[in-house]
Amino acid sequence: MTSAFKCNAVPGSHSERGQELYQPFTTLHTDARLLGQLRRAQHLLDIEWFTLPSQAPCVGQRIETCAIQQHTGVSIIAVLRGDRLYNNPSPDFVFAAEDTVAVLGTALQRDAFVTFIAPIKEERAPAGEDDSLVIAAEQ
Repeated sequence: MTSAFKCNAVPGSHSERGQELYQPFTTLHTDARLLGQLRRAQHLLDIEWFTLPSQAPCVGQRIETCAIQQHTGVSIIAVLRGDRLYNNPSPDFVFAAEDTVAVLGTALQRDAFVTFIAPIKEERAPAGEDDSLVIAAEQ
């Protein structure tokens, strides 16, 4: 643990020169602490790329309308469509089938995104049981 105290040095004195000499150590300590925090944070967040299936519920929808961040917690940081890369797409960006989407989030948030983009398929109940239509996410 370090203790901090302030000393008013006389301009041009030995004490003032000493403060200048020790300044890099103070900066180094701050940088080392920040570096440690960043190293811990890198294990919490990751970027992963996903391709949107044509039946994904967000295909044809604006990012804002899909409310992906509210539902999953991930941030959309880029979309690759063909040879074109859209960095930090706006809320008005409309997803297309086969877009490759880069998301930033924790492992749990990225897993939620995978579930969120799962294609919706229609299943009919076996004949004679119930003629109702069942909507289910593909696993």
